[in-house]
Amino acid sequence: MAPSLITVCSIYLPPSACVNQSDLSALVNELPPHFIIIDVFNCHSPLWGSGNVNPRGRQIKELINTHSLCLRNNREHAYLHHRSRSFHSLHLAISIISE
Repeated sequence: MAPSLITVCSIYLPPSACVNQSDLSALVNELPPHFIIIDVFNCHSPLWGSGNVNPRGRQIKELINTHSLCLRNNREHAYLHHRSRSFHSLHLAISIISE
């Protein structure tokens, strides 16, 4: 069997950046068939272990659902926010590659 290539896409979105859903979808549509997106989207959702949801979290959840993507996180928290004293998962791993 010939080896498959996997494209790794690394993204950072600052918390204050305004991101359109269409821009996120365009990114996914431009990637080759086998990809992994490793990102810091600065978003919150119970889907990846956050206790709350924010607008960007809703955007990323919609992106995952719209494009039938797979969230690869294991719900472990990587960051302690000092002011709120709560843990956050800053990095997400999203792919279209099946198990």
